[in-house]
Amino acid sequence: MAVDRDKVTKGLKLLREKGFSDEQIAIGIGAQMPGGAHPGAMSVYRWRTGRNKPREMYCWAVIEMARAQKEKE
Repeated sequence: MAVDRDKVTKGLKLLREKGFSDEQIAIGIGAQMPGGAHPGAMSVYRWRTGRNKPREMYCWAVIEMARAQKEKE
């Protein structure tokens, strides 16, 4: 199943609005990955600003983090 890149962009924006830094988002992604693999904070910054696109496995982690934050509302 393909990832909706718009959901990832919106998820990153939501996480920033909730007070997460790029570093915290990167660490949160790593908490969901097997073996703790995670992107760097600069990668998250580039995704958020539209300079690069994340790999699909990271997209799913961002979407899941955003969903968890929406549930807390």
